Amino acid sequence: MYYDPKKLGCQRLAALIQEELNKIPQMPPRRAKADTFYLFDCLDIPVVIVETGWMCSPNEREKLLNPEYQEQVAKAIAEGIINYAKEQYL
Repeated sequence: MYYDPKKLGCQRLAALIQEELNKIPQMPPRRAKADTFYLFDCLDIPVVIVETGWMCSPNEREKLLNPEYQEQVAKAIAEGIINYAKEQYL
């Protein structure tokens, strides 16, 4: 997970999504990292890049191809975004 350290809200959004991803039993625990990407310069909203696994790793590729695992990952990302929105707008 990468976030733009120059934009307000990006670090918090990344932390909340990563917190949810780290709850997935098969997901190795990770931390969000600050970095620079062209995408970050093109958007004026909080933005993150989520890496859910590496297709070049046979073990991770197998998990990523599993529909149940995909559902867990999608729900974790969504929950992180919802938690961010609740903090910001409620």
